[in-house]
Amino acid sequence: MGGIIVNMGLAATLNRCLKLAKGEYIARMDDDDISLPDRFEKQVLFLENNPDYAIVGGAIRLYDEKGPYGIRYSEKYPDKKRIFLGSSFEHPTVMIRKDALVKANGYTISTYTRRAEDYDLWNKLYYMGYKGANLQEVVLYYFESISSYKKRKFKHRLDLIVLSNIWRKKLKIPYNIFLFKMIKTFASGLIPNRIMYKYHRFKFRENNSIYIN
Repeated sequence: MGGIIVNMGLAATLNRCLKLAKGEYIARMDDDDISLPDRFEKQVLFLENNPDYAIVGGAIRLYDEKGPYGIRYSEKYPDKKRIFLGSSFEHPTVMIRKDALVKANGYTISTYTRRAEDYDLWNKLYYMGYKGANLQEVVLYYFESISSYKKRKFKHRLDLIVLSNIWRKKLKIPYNIFLFKMIKTFASGLIPNRIMYKYHRFKFRENNSIYIN
């Protein structure tokens, strides 16, 4: 008779994988994302040549059921403010030093970090003194369709506001910056998913690709 399969949630599952991993570097991506063949080579080379950096990400080429439709870049050297605002790294592109993840106790398991596990992790790592960078080239094909937007629930936006306030205090972020993030997070949660999807398809179209903000 088989055992009962329990869904531990994303953060707990990622932490379990972290304990099983034996490599010096950790890279995570979803099953519908596609890494470019030389992605790991370039990111390992960056970390080997830049020992003061613990995180390295890169740009993504967006695609949906119809094919590629745009490119999204992240700032080359995101600072604490950029990390707090949440426009710092594309999670599936990131490679991280395992020892930094271990010292940070991995991903936080909390109701406030649901759908924001990566945002919480970046803030935590920067709070601990680590820093990261983004290669200014596409390293991964990232699947983002209307179905992806439908997974973004308004309650997760409210959780993110609570989480942001926690990190505002720890990182000593000015309140006006938190207020800006709170308004933006709340407002984006009120816009219908289909409109947000079409807006991002226009914003990040390949001949008009820009940095996330």
